[in-house]
Amino acid sequence: MIEEEPSSPRFASAVFRLRATFAIVLGLFLIAIVLGAWQLSRLERAQAIAVERSVPALVSSQVLARQLSTFLRRNDELRRADTATVTKKLHESVRAISSSMRATLEQLPHEASLESTIERIDQDLSAIEDQTDALQPLKLEMLDSEFAFAEHRKALETIGSVTRELLEPQLIEVGSTLATTLDGAGVALADTDSSMEILRLVEQQDALTTITVRLGSVVDEAAQLARPLEKEFLEASADRVRFNLRNIISMIPTLDAGALREELSRQARDLWEHVAGTGGLVELQEAHVGLERRFGDVQSSQASVIANVSTRIGAIVESTRKDVSTTAVTFDRVLLQTFMLLMLIGLLIVTVVALASWHIVERQINRRMSRLTDAVLRTAAGDTDISVKIDGRDEIGAMARALEIFRENARALRRSNNDLEQFAYAAAHDMRTPLNAIKHLAEWTLEDNDDLGDECQANLHKIMQRANRLAMLQNDLLRYSQAGHGEDALVEIEPEALIRDQAELTDTDQRLALTIEGDLQPMMTYAVPLGQVFLNLMSNAVKYHDKETGKLHIDLQQADGRVTVTVQDDGPGIPVEYQKQIFELFKRLKSQDTVEGSGLGLSMVRKIVGRYGGSIDVHSEPERHRGTTFTFDWPCSRQP
Repeated sequence: MIEEEPSSPRFASAVFRLRATFAIVLGLFLIAIVLGAWQLSRLERAQAIAVERSVPALVSSQVLARQLSTFLRRNDELRRADTATVTKKLHESVRAISSSMRATLEQLPHEASLESTIERIDQDLSAIEDQTDALQPLKLEMLDSEFAFAEHRKALETIGSVTRELLEPQLIEVGSTLATTLDGAGVALADTDSSMEILRLVEQQDALTTITVRLGSVVDEAAQLARPLEKEFLEASADRVRFNLRNIISMIPTLDAGALREELSRQARDLWEHVAGTGGLVELQEAHVGLERRFGDVQSSQASVIANVSTRIGAIVESTRKDVSTTAVTFDRVLLQTFMLLMLIGLLIVTVVALASWHIVERQINRRMSRLTDAVLRTAAGDTDISVKIDGRDEIGAMARALEIFRENARALRRSNNDLEQFAYAAAHDMRTPLNAIKHLAEWTLEDNDDLGDECQANLHKIMQRANRLAMLQNDLLRYSQAGHGEDALVEIEPEALIRDQAELTDTDQRLALTIEGDLQPMMTYAVPLGQVFLNLMSNAVKYHDKETGKLHIDLQQADGRVTVTVQDDGPGIPVEYQKQIFELFKRLKSQDTVEGSGLGLSMVRKIVGRYGGSIDVHSEPERHRGTTFTFDWPCSRQP
């Protein structure tokens, strides 16, 4: 007997080690989940920075850039405006754009890195608004001066038209008179009066011509002054106009007194007033040049401020892009770190699983279980002399020690079974001789003493009957002890022939009409024990039938390497409360005086069927209908 080792510590258990391995793997998974969640939170923060700060900053910067571009277009339109109404509308539009830019500026994220830039842009917008307010009155004054220029141009055109209407007829008249005088044949050159007249006419014609030419030149030059000029051109043109006007004025007195000279004097004075007088073109041009200079200075200053705003917007965009780039770099770095962490943990998990698979599963479980399984199978096959070389203080070691104990018990049981078989055989053999002697003595007594009384003969017959029963019991006990221990080989049989052979042995008088159906093709099976099963079942059907004739039906169905056999009779049946007892040793439904038998037949049938991996069942309902049905299964194979 193998002594049982003391219980092993819990940590020595293979299950404990597997659970520890799974716990380590689970812990690594949990670490991976925690680290992954932490890294994902970092990614979420980086994304939040991009969404909450960088994206609004970029959007607001782009809106500011578009608004600034619109502001520049409106400002240029204001510079080119030609009416006061348009100027006022453009001024209101520019102010509205400036207000929109301030609103957009408020939407920018007020980060520490952008705070100073936003404050400077706000200051620049204030300066732009002030400059816009300053440009409007200058532009209106310039439009007023341009309107005055237009009025002066109209007056100059009128003066030029009037003077031409005055001078041209007079020139024609003087020229005609001079031509007539020069062509007169009666005129003597030596005549002083005629000469003086001709000289006067020539001087008159020359003065009129000079006045006409210079007056036309002054009107044309003044018309140029009635348009905006550059400062250097303005001074030169103004000097020429003044010089020509002075010449015209100095030549007018040379003309003959009369309406012409008076009208020309008046037109010359008007011309002087429009050109060089107070509020004249020269003064108006100087004022207009000053307005344009101031307007240009304000616009230049405004353009510089706008350029600063554009630069600062660009700085915001560049800063935001840097933030986005930094966020993207952070995102990529965190993603890479997450990947590396998960890869490292994955490698650790694979390493732990591989080590556990090799050290625990393969070496401590699989190999030892293979040896243990081989030992169990060999022990089950009857080899109880092999040695199980498995040590350890875990479950497998405990099973190996239990197997050693089982093998010892199996060897002891085998010895016990052998002793019992030998005892049963010896008892049956040794008891057969005295039983035969008793039987023969009773027979001889009956044969030799004819004068025995009836009671004595009846007693002798009972002795012989009891001796036969005891001999039958001895034979049945011997067969029962040997049932299922035979080394039967697979042989080919024909089921119907086997059944009918057994029927001839059990029903010699052919009381029961036998019918056989089902799969009756030849099969390979264990013929001898199968014959014993049929013999016992049919013998019971014949012995316990309560009528002179009856029916016995046997059906066979082969499937999946086994044959299912049904044995059905039309006898009195078996009550339900006795159907489990009939398979027990020495259990009988009727006394031996009524039906001969030892009560071992069905027990022997169940033992043989169980030996070959089958089971047997009984079904009978005598209160409803006659008959009993036994069903069992038996190994077989088709004949190839």
